[in-house]
Amino acid sequence: MRLLRQPRHRQRARRPARRRHPIAEFLSRPEGTALARAAIGTGATSDIASLAAHRMSEQVSPVFAIAERARARGEWREDADPHQVIFTLVGAIMHRVLLEHADPTGPWLDSLVDLVHRGTERPGSGT
Repeated sequence: MRLLRQPRHRQRARRPARRRHPIAEFLSRPEGTALARAAIGTGATSDIASLAAHRMSEQVSPVFAIAERARARGEWREDADPHQVIFTLVGAIMHRVLLEHADPTGPWLDSLVDLVHRGTERPGSGT
């Protein structure tokens, strides 16, 4: 799952850089957390919620293209929906930030990526 991690033969030598997780990095910053709260908040005016949702989608949109390419390269099972994979990751990251008030990066994020990767991995691919 190149989108989220280095190939196994490179993992031990080089851990994935923090820049490989732009959504988690964005949501770990105060402005990212505030935008996420505004995007899902029930008390926000429609203009604020709309602006916040737009800014959030700017962070996610490029990731969808990367996910589509990973699937097209055959890195994922044929039935793995790239949008569902991204929504799974983003949902877990948002839960971590908004409900647990915890950092969504580092070992926690690596563990999440490994978990999702095992679910999308093609049988026998060894990635």
